[in-house]
Amino acid sequence: MPIRRNVHIMYAVSFLQGMLFYASISTLYRQACGITVFQITLIESISMMLALLLEIPWGIVADRVGYKRVMVFCSFLLLLSKYLFYIADTFWLFLIERAVLAVVNSGLSGVDTSILYLSSGEEHAQRVFGRTGALNSAGLMLASAIFACLPASSYRLAALLSIFTYGAAAVLTLFLTEVRHAPEKRINPFRQLRQALAGLRATPGLIPLLVMSALFFEVIMNITGFFNQLQYIRGGASASFISIALIIGSVFEMSGAFSNRLTRFFGGKLFGAMLIGLCALGCFAMAFCSNMIMSLIIISFMYSAAALLRPLVSLMENLMVASDDRATALSINSMLTSILAVPLNLGLGRSVDMDLPISFAICGLLILASGALFLRIFRKRITFLSSPDASDSSQ
Repeated sequence: MPIRRNVHIMYAVSFLQGMLFYASISTLYRQACGITVFQITLIESISMMLALLLEIPWGIVADRVGYKRVMVFCSFLLLLSKYLFYIADTFWLFLIERAVLAVVNSGLSGVDTSILYLSSGEEHAQRVFGRTGALNSAGLMLASAIFACLPASSYRLAALLSIFTYGAAAVLTLFLTEVRHAPEKRINPFRQLRQALAGLRATPGLIPLLVMSALFFEVIMNITGFFNQLQYIRGGASASFISIALIIGSVFEMSGAFSNRLTRFFGGKLFGAMLIGLCALGCFAMAFCSNMIMSLIIISFMYSAAALLRPLVSLMENLMVASDDRATALSINSMLTSILAVPLNLGLGRSVDMDLPISFAICGLLILASGALFLRIFRKRITFLSSPDASDSSQ
């Protein structure tokens, strides 16, 4: 069926867009062009603010013109951002590149998952979300492996190769089948926004889900993206050990493909609670112990836990969308979680400057809080995922 074909196209798009050859040296790439670390953080902050401002307008546009059109437009705009990164050699060009990327991220937010959800159906959505994330990680691993075989100074070549993979992904989006046709009757965008906000307030469990999502995924992102290197150094690790640890973490991140199977086996409530609880215990363990092997095991599990839990949370969020204006609703959700993430990230960064073990203890408490919210959501809203079902025929 054409609609089911969308899933396979999105799999390929996710894999190709994961092949970002310069991902591991993006900071070094900018520094080689004379951009300071402060300028990099300034560019990122401006990009984040722009993305927040555009989240809701993009959602409204997507619901009015169709999801495929937005997906195609943003994919080619994403290709443009990779070209801009390739030619950039000044602060202003790198700023323009991140501004274009902010437009893309806010445009795709809610649209890509909506296409997957509506194309696969409620029963298969979690499995599809998991496989999409796993393929994206696989693309990144392949690109990293290829880059490792290139000469050490091949920064521009890495950016050029990324243009080709992102170009192929953009072309593939042209073959998607529309799953959201433009409404026959034009709706006032402000009325559309009010309806989406009303749905947010009226949906039981949705706000706790968004808070839980911000707490858990932002804490894990900080640990696996930034704090892990500090923890390894604290344990006496070498630079080569840290590089190997990052590769191992990427392998564990591909476990998201098994999210649906494990959820059906354990039940969503128990499975999610186990993942969150073990991550919290891992944080407390790293607060008191700096052994680099133990830290590697814990942090690798955190990569896996986030990859396994994200498809389940995405399914729950999509199930809670009552409005036909799905992209608008999901954009509002994304904006709210981003607003929560900004002070959370700043607070965690400040705690690391003070003391790394204390920061890990704070992370453990925040993850426990996310677990309490997760269990509350199942009491209030999601019940059919609570019980194990090992006989899922979709596998």
